[in-house]
Amino acid sequence: SINAAFEWYLQAARQGYVPAQFAVAQSYATGKGVARNLSEAVKWYLLSLAHGNENSLNSLGYLYYSDAYHPSSSNKIFSDFISCANQGERGCLFALSKMYYKGIGVDKNNIQAFALAKAAMYQEGYHNDDDFLNQNFEDHYSYLQDKIQSVLTTAQQKIAEKLQKEYNKKYDLFHNG
Repeated sequence: SINAAFEWYLQAARQGYVPAQFAVAQSYATGKGVARNLSEAVKWYLLSLAHGNENSLNSLGYLYYSDAYHPSSSNKIFSDFISCANQGERGCLFALSKMYYKGIGVDKNNIQAFALAKAAMYQEGYHNDDDFLNQNFEDHYSYLQDKIQSVLTTAQQKIAEKLQKEYNKKYDLFHNG
């Protein structure tokens, strides 16, 4: 059963097995095999990350974006998210977007926030807003539209869209060319 699998992963994670630490974090984050507990998920993601599992940083990016993770050092996590985003990780792109929007660990910049959020949205092939909505990412889309785009002028939106295209190239976000 999935509950029994979680217990085995937990035992291995406690003994320092990094893939199990990540699996435990995922289980806590999703509530599969154990009650959902975002604090425990963050704890295990951070432990897994400390042992070199870069996937943990991407997962932390998603938790940060959804307000479930509040790092103690915003400057350090900003640089970590930059490194992660440089690998094209979508969760880190969304997290950076939020950091720019709120001015956490970096100067507030709504153009950067909008461009990064759009680039993240397009990464997995969501080339138009309908595709994106159909993938059950309404919360991200709503954040993008309501929180960021609403504070940009038309000229700023055009600058952000140009920047987004640069990010698409930089992070190789259009996998099909």
